[in-house]
Amino acid sequence: MIELLIHQWKEKTRSPFWQKSIFINIILVLLGLYFIFSFIIISFFSDKIIESSYPGEEVTVVFTGLLLYYFLFDIILRFFMQQLPVVSAQPYLLLAVKRSQLIKYTIIKSFIHFINLLAILLILPFFFKNVLPAYHGAFAFNWLFIALSIIAINNLLNFSLKKYFSQKPWLIAILLVLVAGLGGLAEQLSLAEGFSGLWMATASLQLGFVIPGSLIIILALFTFHILKDSFYSDSNSTVQNRKTLEWSMLDSFGLQGDLLKIEIRLMLRNKRVRNQTLMFCFFLLYGFIFYTERNLGMQSMLILTGMLLTIIVASSYGQYFFSLDGQFFDFYLTSNLPLEDYIRTKFLLFGLLCFASYILTLPYALIDPKIGFINTAMVLWNIGITSWLFMIACTYNKPAFDLEGSAMMNYQGTGFGHFIGVIPVLFLPFIIHLVFRLTGMGGYSLIFFATMGLLGIVFHRFGISLVKAQLLRRKLIMAAGFRKK
Repeated sequence: MIELLIHQWKEKTRSPFWQKSIFINIILVLLGLYFIFSFIIISFFSDKIIESSYPGEEVTVVFTGLLLYYFLFDIILRFFMQQLPVVSAQPYLLLAVKRSQLIKYTIIKSFIHFINLLAILLILPFFFKNVLPAYHGAFAFNWLFIALSIIAINNLLNFSLKKYFSQKPWLIAILLVLVAGLGGLAEQLSLAEGFSGLWMATASLQLGFVIPGSLIIILALFTFHILKDSFYSDSNSTVQNRKTLEWSMLDSFGLQGDLLKIEIRLMLRNKRVRNQTLMFCFFLLYGFIFYTERNLGMQSMLILTGMLLTIIVASSYGQYFFSLDGQFFDFYLTSNLPLEDYIRTKFLLFGLLCFASYILTLPYALIDPKIGFINTAMVLWNIGITSWLFMIACTYNKPAFDLEGSAMMNYQGTGFGHFIGVIPVLFLPFIIHLVFRLTGMGGYSLIFFATMGLLGIVFHRFGISLVKAQLLRRKLIMAAGFRKK
């Protein structure tokens, strides 16, 4: 078992991605340290936050109830972010290693993940500062054991979610709605109080650790059974009968329609692109967080929120405009395909994704009608301006792109162009609005965004010509980068 873990460590450290992408590695390390220190600080000072927000209530009881929200979010986060180590263990099936040992190794290795570390860091400082000094030894031990058990249960539950939900992607939408619904109704139904009461009652039992411990054993056996049925060297190459969407409504658009069908199928059929798009759809619910009574009076915040909500789904596609085609980019260069049609197809799909996000977030206008006006201006800006900025930035992306990789925290295929592409998306509209506000014409910034967006849409041929010229300058460099594995 230890030797297998050593092999995996060598595989990671010897990977060309970690050796070449020094800039990405630095960003990942800094981001990881930021989250680690943030979780430690939140956990350590959570008692002060609770005392100011919930005066007169037991700190441990309130903190335990609030963990319900974290664990609900943790389930969603794991599904998209945690890549299970099944594939890395499959090559050993051809060697003299017992299959049962490989399955146990896969389950154990899944616990070595950054998500589990963050969850532990959220709990341990609070435990040592508040739970351990205030309660007797048995209760404190049971409380901590329950917390760690829920982390383990979520980790094991992810195996089942990956197996069944990946086979039926429409179930993901149902899961998101259920979790969002539970989060929204938690206060009305007192779910947090019930969760906290059950946790505290179990911890008060002398053998309270037996209940969560039994759940872990049951889930571990169930996970072992799931992996045993599908843990074969050819499990990834089994032929499945799938229904194919023909998208016949696009046939009337000729070559443009055919290219659009190819782009849509590429997004729907490849795991990394599909899961990343579905994951970004979850962020459309962030409007409930940003559209608070305090923020409704801040036009800058509303503009920033409107821009992000109307582009968040499209950005999962726009960040990789040309990298998605990396495996067959040479075909596009050598075929008799007009570059104008190729670029126009990407512009159309990006615009459709922005418009779909706009329609889905339009109900936020029921909170305040001005949200509808702001989001309308920002979706026009995103379609007419941001799309071209993304395309030009993406011509600087050269790394090869794995379409079947993990959806989240997977920076394979990520280049410097992805980061410089974020700058105009996030800061340019904010700077423009700031200039208008400093000149005493803050209300006219929305007119500017809408007008510029409309001009970018109407005169899209000019945008296509700019991207085409840039693509012709960079195509050979991009193609050489895409060929590298």
